Amino acid sequence: MATEYARQNPNKRVTFVDMCPQANLSEILLGGNGNGADRLATLIQQRKTIGGYFDRRTRSPHILTGSETSFLIPVHETNNHIPENIFLIPGDPSLEVQAQVINQLSSVNLPVDSWKSIHLWLRDLLVACAQQQGMEDTVCFIDCNPSFSSIYRTVTDSF
Repeated sequence: MATEYARQNPNKRVTFVDMCPQANLSEILLGGNGNGADRLATLIQQRKTIGGYFDRRTRSPHILTGSETSFLIPVHETNNHIPENIFLIPGDPSLEVQAQVINQLSSVNLPVDSWKSIHLWLRDLLVACAQQQGMEDTVCFIDCNPSFSSIYRTVTDSF
């Protein structure tokens, strides 16, 4: 559905965020079984995934990394069957473990707004990417694992 939206709206920049530890969406967009899996494995190794972003945020939970846009992959560069206006923040198997770490960090009492700050990490990432691409021309689709539902609700309510 989202790729069809991108095809029908070539003037929009469409960002996919793969929040599922299985990263099936990433694998498909990057070329499907075989090629897509190999490309995803390389991105995971380089930590150019949502898990890599969360790794950086866990080190400094309350400030931006300054490298948010480096996690945005122009999919067409690796899969020429995908429209040029599609971008991906790849999924990562480490999300399952990171969900527990994120929940623990958000329950810390200091600073006072710790819960809010932690639960807005994904929004911070998406806003930085949208600002780079042109905020008014960016649409975001999130493939969300049910265990991340509280983060998803917070992002969609504030983005």
